[in-house]
Amino acid sequence: MSTEGRQRRSDLPALLAICAALYCLVVLAAAPSLECRATLGPTRVLVNVRLRDFFDPELLRLVRLGLEGQLYLEIKLVQQRRFWFNQNILTHSAEMVFSYAKEDQSFWLDARTRVEDPLDLELGRFALSLGGRALEEGAYWIEAKARLQVVTAASLSKVAGWLGPGSSGEERSAAGTLISEGVANALANELSHSGSGTCPVPATRR
Repeated sequence: MSTEGRQRRSDLPALLAICAALYCLVVLAAAPSLECRATLGPTRVLVNVRLRDFFDPELLRLVRLGLEGQLYLEIKLVQQRRFWFNQNILTHSAEMVFSYAKEDQSFWLDARTRVEDPLDLELGRFALSLGGRALEEGAYWIEAKARLQVVTAASLSKVAGWLGPGSSGEERSAAGTLISEGVANALANELSHSGSGTCPVPATRR
């Protein structure tokens, strides 16, 4: 067996330990939750979204080490319909990156908005355009869903590079290849936090 092959086999237990430890983080984490608040304008609905407990201390430690959190948000405007199925009026989707800046030890959303408290994360205000028209009379509400993914197929290779101090680029690359794409994707699906919530759209326009 080549020297490279023996190196990969010797690193395998460490990689498996890393993956097992990361999986435990999700099991022990507090349940995340999502809160939203909607206001109605003449031709759009404005929605504020807040995430609570999406990050636990260990996930924040991973972000401080260099991993990025991928946030996926979906917001739906729904109309209640009598004697029929509720109607989805429109859907707004957004993706954001949660990262850490070592220079001033701060967390950021999309490298633009500074995050004061990751455990009580305000995502901001999102505008759902009504296409220049006003809503018809009736009852409306917002359905919002968010998913956070810190450990992805790509970031697992980065984690593998933490096997030891002073690792060269070649060693990091070799360690990353130990994790097959299938295993990485399976772990990534498990190592994610998600939450959902609803809020009414008030009839009074602001």
